[in-house]
Amino acid sequence: MEIRKPQQVLLKIAVGQRVRGGVVRDRADNFRLGRTDNVLSRLRPSRRATERNNNDKLERSMSDSNEKQMSPAEMKALVLKCMAGFSSGDLSALDGCFHDDYKRNVTPGLKGVSSFAEHFADLRNRHGVLQDARFELEEIIAEGDTVAVRFAMTGVHTGEFLGIPPTGKNIRRAQISFFHIRDGKIADSYNVTDMYGMMYELNKQQP
Repeated sequence: MEIRKPQQVLLKIAVGQRVRGGVVRDRADNFRLGRTDNVLSRLRPSRRATERNNNDKLERSMSDSNEKQMSPAEMKALVLKCMAGFSSGDLSALDGCFHDDYKRNVTPGLKGVSSFAEHFADLRNRHGVLQDARFELEEIIAEGDTVAVRFAMTGVHTGEFLGIPPTGKNIRRAQISFFHIRDGKIADSYNVTDMYGMMYELNKQQP
């Protein structure tokens, strides 16, 4: 009896393939292949190729992220640069350190800001009503995309501040701020301020 080799079937691979009798049958360009499993093995990418492709994508993503993410030391340097600029009265040091839509969230009862322009104007006003206004740093910590700072604003009350006429007194307002960094600039901040302590120094009733 004659032994025949497995029949080679003329296949036409296309969208909507059907499997009939263990072979692939459909309409499309001609490919002379064998059985279904052979067809699938040639059409499907290997596991090694898929893993290599996924690893390449992950490395590219991590590389892009690392280019934008600042180190903790760099983030602290950014915030300290801004604080030093305020303390020296050189507010131009703040240029390029904040996003234009920077938002400052504050203790209830105080007025926050919704842009860097508002923030800049507020700091300039403080120098107008507080002689020798400065920030005194007490502690700074950076992790992830956040810089936490504990500090105090000090100065001599020589102009109307928060509705209070000038008293000529030295004030010290304690504050804790959390700055969020995005793309190398300060995006927003959350601030808790000791308003009671400052009002007490100015002989103002508790807010």
